[in-house]
Amino acid sequence: MCIAGQCDAKPCTVGQTVCSGPASLDICKPDETGFETFDCASNAVCDGGACKALVCAPGESFCDGTQIRACAADGLSSSLVLDCAVLAKLCSTASGQAACSEQLCAPGSTQCSGDQLQTCASDGQSWLNTGCPDLDDNPCTAEACDAAQGQCVTLPGDDCDDGDPCTADAGNLQTGACVHDPIGGPGCCVQPALDSDCDDGDSCTTDSCGDNGVCGYEVKDLPGCCDPTPVQWGFEQASDGNDRTFQGTSLPNVGWQVWPGATQTKAGTGALYYGNPAAQNFQTSNGANGGTALSPAFIAPAFPAVLQFSYYLDVETGVS
Repeated sequence: MCIAGQCDAKPCTVGQTVCSGPASLDICKPDETGFETFDCASNAVCDGGACKALVCAPGESFCDGTQIRACAADGLSSSLVLDCAVLAKLCSTASGQAACSEQLCAPGSTQCSGDQLQTCASDGQSWLNTGCPDLDDNPCTAEACDAAQGQCVTLPGDDCDDGDPCTADAGNLQTGACVHDPIGGPGCCVQPALDSDCDDGDSCTTDSCGDNGVCGYEVKDLPGCCDPTPVQWGFEQASDGNDRTFQGTSLPNVGWQVWPGATQTKAGTGALYYGNPAAQNFQTSNGANGGTALSPAFIAPAFPAVLQFSYYLDVETGVS
């Protein structure tokens, strides 16, 4: 071969490869004028004219099932050190070195940790939080681990509350259904029951046990008996016979007033409102404003009375 004006023997032949370093492979160029160097992959070394993938970390030991194996210096092979099975133990690895260890749990076995399912790792050395799968493909139910059964079960919907103070509400872990068990106690009765089971000791009430297990008390129309709710007002109509008095700003539409079609109500369709219902604000052009709403006069009962009302407050920030 003529190279650079001189005849010389070919430095290599097509297809020839040699290792020029631990992870460097030289391949003969197509024109046979020399070698071109290539780097092996990060997880490979050059051996015997070829890049070969590492099978283990050089100089370290590792587990292969229950076996402890030692990795060769070149990382391309390993040798058996000990099978931990002969000791009735498992193989575990820490800091690049394998050793025989006691089994924490049977690989693949399960247990409950609270309402979460745990599965024993393949090496038997730890519990993994694997969670519960969707058992019924129902978005209205949830799954949880039942410690009594040691497996995942379907729970009923998040809310089993039936709004009845005389029932104990819970979810049945086996069926996934809500259960409402009648309970006794003040104001409650368990069917079949007698009206006397609801006796409140008040001669002014007629006591009865309802079909829903809730005691009912109706005030008797007798001398000396009175309605426990002496007065109650609603705001469904601008003028409903109640002698209300509104005081405050004299600006049109701004102040206390009954708003029959209020956007915020606790019950019904009306509310006692301060502001301008049309604009739904209490803005005025001449500064602050205020007002007072007075209820009709009434006589409070002699026993301790409670005033109950609901309100909705919405304020505005200043603008510049």
